[in-house]
Amino acid sequence: MNLAIENLKKNWVLVVIGLVILLLIVGAVLLVGIPIIVSLAMMGSNPEMCQFDPGVGFLCNNPLPVIDSAGNIDVRLYNGNPQKVNILGVGCSNDPQSKNVDNSATTTISQGGFADITANCNHNSKGNFQGYLIVEYNYEDDVLNNGRFATATMNVHIN
Repeated sequence: MNLAIENLKKNWVLVVIGLVILLLIVGAVLLVGIPIIVSLAMMGSNPEMCQFDPGVGFLCNNPLPVIDSAGNIDVRLYNGNPQKVNILGVGCSNDPQSKNVDNSATTTISQGGFADITANCNHNSKGNFQGYLIVEYNYEDDVLNNGRFATATMNVHIN
């Protein structure tokens, strides 16, 4: 009888150790596996965005740009620069180094102000544009009228 009780105690300890090990393995799999599953699920999805390079002083993400019924991209451009800026032109490209802009989209934006700008961008057949918004501008007090360029990464879906 004592031998049977002793074997039962040993088996009980082994069962508890086995359960603890099983829980540790399941926890590790969940800890590592869930982020991988989430990233795989997100792969291929392109959230809408408009983000200028840091330090440029422009914002374009509130509200997010939209493709209107005419196929143009409507962008609200905020001036976070310490002075008024003259927008000399805007354009879209798949090349972040592009300097091709449409000079008909000219305006002046005061410090802390914004302007709604329309850019003629070539979007794909699904009505999406993924590329770069190019803004040519200068400061109000620029001696030379040479344009400066700011580039925003953009991913826009049809409105």
